[in-house]
Amino acid sequence: MSWEILNRILGQASIDPLFRQAIQQNPLQTLQNEGLELTPDEQRFFIDIAPLPFPEFCHRLSKKLTLDEQSESNSI
Repeated sequence: MSWEILNRILGQASIDPLFRQAIQQNPLQTLQNEGLELTPDEQRFFIDIAPLPFPEFCHRLSKKLTLDEQSESNSI
């Protein structure tokens, strides 16, 4: 998942309460409806964080992306 996708998800969830509610109630279907395809690991991650309060949801999503990018740069 790229920063571009993360910003798109968080930005839309920040300004659109219906999207935020949808992503927390049914994250996979909501993201798929937005045209975002996730890996199985990303799908599990979204399912795990979906019920969290929105600020914690944002924090965990940002943290995962940072960790993923660090892991990728270390493997190069």
